[in-house]
Amino acid sequence: ISSPLVPLEVCGLAGRWCIVVVDPTANVSTVKQQIAMAVGVPVAEQRLFAGMRALSDDESLPAPLPTDGITLVRQTPEEVPTASGPDLFTASVAARSDRSFVLA
Repeated sequence: ISSPLVPLEVCGLAGRWCIVVVDPTANVSTVKQQIAMAVGVPVAEQRLFAGMRALSDDESLPAPLPTDGITLVRQTPEEVPTASGPDLFTASVAARSDRSFVLA
């Protein structure tokens, strides 16, 4: 038995990106695919947050779903972590000068 689909608001730092209709038991990577189809942001460039917590691709959506939606932060291709991880030596000049850029 599948769960009933529910609307999930996807917001950015400047406001709403979109609303996607999701299965509340779906994993984050599935939701990222829906967001990519809705707004054109490639899955690899998406970081999703529930409140202050980053959501990893292999985890399920938080239960209950946040009433204020989830936050989408778009990473430029230069900011997307690689298998060896990001570092300041290979980051673009724009990424190195962006004070909101965090290496974790």
